[in-house]
Amino acid sequence: MTIVKKCFTFVATLMLSLAVFATPAPPYKTLRIFDFDCTITVDESFKFPIDDEAIIKENTKHNIKTRLLYKDSLFAISSFIDAPDNIIAYLTSIFNDTPILISQTPYYLYNTIRNKTVVAFYISKYKFKNIDAPIYIINLPKRSGKIDDPETGEKNIDYHMAQEVLQGSGKNISITVLVNELVKMDIITSEAKVKFYDDNEENAQYASQLILLNKPVKSYMVVPHIKDFEALKLNTPGAALNSTFETFTTRQYSPNASKKKLRDTK
Repeated sequence: MTIVKKCFTFVATLMLSLAVFATPAPPYKTLRIFDFDCTITVDESFKFPIDDEAIIKENTKHNIKTRLLYKDSLFAISSFIDAPDNIIAYLTSIFNDTPILISQTPYYLYNTIRNKTVVAFYISKYKFKNIDAPIYIINLPKRSGKIDDPETGEKNIDYHMAQEVLQGSGKNISITVLVNELVKMDIITSEAKVKFYDDNEENAQYASQLILLNKPVKSYMVVPHIKDFEALKLNTPGAALNSTFETFTTRQYSPNASKKKLRDTK
């Protein structure tokens, strides 16, 4: 009888633990979008090597894991970094696991300065073994580090063209696209709350003017260069910037696919 009682107690305790720590299944009711440098990190990540675990931990905001894995919500990262290597290095440290790249999708916009359509940003989908929900990361095209145009001597053209086309809108375009895509995939509900965190005041102000899923985005300005995660909610009411940007042409591919397997979608 005592053994049965102990077994029952153990099972009940285990079920309670699973109920407390289990990640809720999609669709999620809240999407929380974070900037990376000086929001998840203390200082800019490019100032430090990304192969030194001790330095990464020292440059990571205190207790950021609980901020990212908040109950009943999905988190994503929107950064102007040109490649997600730094972001992945820090997330690997935070979650003690190396994620798998599931897919990466470029989104195109017309650059009126160059008179051509360019890649404005990428949305990459990653999966950690110990996190039920996928992680979505937005970043700009990678800088080549070399001269891309011999006639002008310009370097990093793809990166500069993306900056040009996004200038004057903060991260609003990429935020809007991500929200629309997640709703289409039934990852978040069509009535989900969207919250945005950035240490850059201009980006936070732009986001505070957005209306997505029929409600204003709740935007927070994060205090940079301090170890604790502190954020100030902006009270600017959402303006009429409720655009869907569904006319984007995207090119989707798997990380293991060849170039011939690329397919166009709208």
